[in-house]
Amino acid sequence: MTPPAEDPHTASFTTAFLSYPHASSYNSHIDKLRSHEYPHLANQTYLDHAGATPYPRTILSAHGTDLLSTLYSNPHSAGSPGGDATRERVRAVRERVLRYLGASLEDYVVVFTSGATAGLRIVGEGLQWSKTGAEYWHLREVHTSVLGIRRFVDNDDDDNDDAYREGWVKDSAHAKGHKLKRTKCVTTEDVEAFLKPEIEAIYRDVLGANLMNDVGDAYNLFAFPAQCNHSGRRYPLSYINLFRLKNKSLHSSSSTSVSNPNNLPWRTLLDAASHLTTTPINLSSHPADFVVLSFYKLFGFPTGLGALVMRRDAALSLRKRYFGGGTVSSIVSDIPWQAFRGNDHLAARFEDGTIPFLQVLAVEKGFEFVEGVLGGWSSVSLHAECIAGFVYEQMSAMRHHNDQQPLCRMYSRHPAPSARHEDVSHPLLVYSQGPIINFSLLRPDGSYIGHTFVMQLAAMFNIHMRGGCFCNPGACHTALELSSEQVRENAEVHGHVCWDTKDIINDRPTGSLRVSFGACSTLDEAIAWLNFLKSTFLVGPLNPAAGPTLASSPPSTASSSVAQPHVQIITIYPIKSCGGYTPSTPWPIGETGFEMDRMWVVVDGEGRAITQKRVSRMALVKIVAVDLEQREVTVDAPGMPRCTVKWSIQDPGQAEEKAVRACSLGGEGRAVRVCGDR
Repeated sequence: MTPPAEDPHTASFTTAFLSYPHASSYNSHIDKLRSHEYPHLANQTYLDHAGATPYPRTILSAHGTDLLSTLYSNPHSAGSPGGDATRERVRAVRERVLRYLGASLEDYVVVFTSGATAGLRIVGEGLQWSKTGAEYWHLREVHTSVLGIRRFVDNDDDDNDDAYREGWVKDSAHAKGHKLKRTKCVTTEDVEAFLKPEIEAIYRDVLGANLMNDVGDAYNLFAFPAQCNHSGRRYPLSYINLFRLKNKSLHSSSSTSVSNPNNLPWRTLLDAASHLTTTPINLSSHPADFVVLSFYKLFGFPTGLGALVMRRDAALSLRKRYFGGGTVSSIVSDIPWQAFRGNDHLAARFEDGTIPFLQVLAVEKGFEFVEGVLGGWSSVSLHAECIAGFVYEQMSAMRHHNDQQPLCRMYSRHPAPSARHEDVSHPLLVYSQGPIINFSLLRPDGSYIGHTFVMQLAAMFNIHMRGGCFCNPGACHTALELSSEQVRENAEVHGHVCWDTKDIINDRPTGSLRVSFGACSTLDEAIAWLNFLKSTFLVGPLNPAAGPTLASSPPSTASSSVAQPHVQIITIYPIKSCGGYTPSTPWPIGETGFEMDRMWVVVDGEGRAITQKRVSRMALVKIVAVDLEQREVTVDAPGMPRCTVKWSIQDPGQAEEKAVRACSLGGEGRAVRVCGDR
């Protein structure tokens, strides 16, 4: 269920949006087409566009119509009408992808893969690391799949890797002493210092002019994300131009904080998957050597399909190890001889086996939908950044009861969509912000609320979001101020692993929360999210539903420096795992605790207790009223009529153990055991 439309905060949020400086970028056309194009989003609040953007009706129906009107078969079936039709359409899709990226067919080639990760692996496997002494530099905030390349760089000749066999290194002393030999995790400050001579040279030349193209077979590789999938921070694409310019000044003497000891030229690897969710890049302006992307990030469909887009000169320097069907032009079976596809078929050289050709054809429908129905990528980008900026502004303003403690600790840098210069002395290095908000929630005392707890509550209201580290350990651990030693301790001592529920260890969060926006995001979704935050987590005198209001606590007197402890509120839970009841009058205490606390339990047809661990929506069952004199309790549950249950209390001394009672709508009950069941 979604938070009720009559929420008292809705009107104030709507008014606030009308005065938001970038409100004019909101695409109201989305509100009109939402129910038709995205019927599966009805009564849902979808805030995980960075994970996957929802698939629209038009792409699915247009693709289905295409498949049912034309016979497409294996493109390797040369001479077959179906195979020839497929090859022609696949060729057209490759060209369409290049046009989208502002790249020319003469300079670039599109290799279809199973996703961005598969493209990264092709690059990592194809480079000659051990033979050339090449180095691999990556920005700290890269995706785990980009980090994975270091296995080829520093472990390509290590057949006794305990970390690989055992999951993680058991010998802490050995692990702490181990250092990557030719892989460097660098910060933006490191990169800027390394590129300082080239930045200064730009003032004397034109960016992108006469940059070195052919760097041979031996080179270093620098990898970075166009947009951090953790925080949404966008990094300067001019990194690409400056590293290419670096190839012209390798032998110049300059003092930098990051050295380049092997003196090899550079190629650049751009992870564009997150950035392309709403905003294209232009390779004619920023000619990266390797670019990876996944199409479900752009269109929602098809899944299991991505692309590695390579400069042709860069592709020629990759060495193939494995080969599959379609990648060789000639081969024999009894001696180790084969010839890979020629330079005029570079894409086929790296596409082992038959590509998922039917999924490839759907990509064309995706581009048609964005350009024809959504109004183009510029409209999508401005729309998503408008909503993200507004939500960020409202979340940043939320404070607990006394305006001293913010509800949210922000790890993203907004407001969007304005780009800003972070260093006025380097105007070419522009860092901006995409439509992602990363944050943690805080209690009034400043302690963290675990991200898994927030996710569980959000799921009850059909709010789709994401929590954890988002497969980006560098950005996550930096934001949470977790050292490498703390992360390893969390794993090896406390047993914390990805996707578990250990969200707080030693009072420190192990992950954070992320909401992200895209083409079909709406203002209603944004307000539903803000209502959820304000009604569920914000503690204040105007919001008693969120918990006890500390603002109503007795003030300390001048003669007492420490407030005396006192009971502020009592909540009992008559039905186990359901909502609580807060009495307004004194409440009796029995031999086992508060009267009626955990008096009933909901059971299934076999008499087994049902708890929130099995059915989280039980938390939505509310105790409306309790009448001790009449011995009845009134219960509300979503989508069900109000239920009043009567009970009788036996003398606890008459039974060997106190029984929890299971009740039906008719008021009849029977004793069941809850604890100790197996």
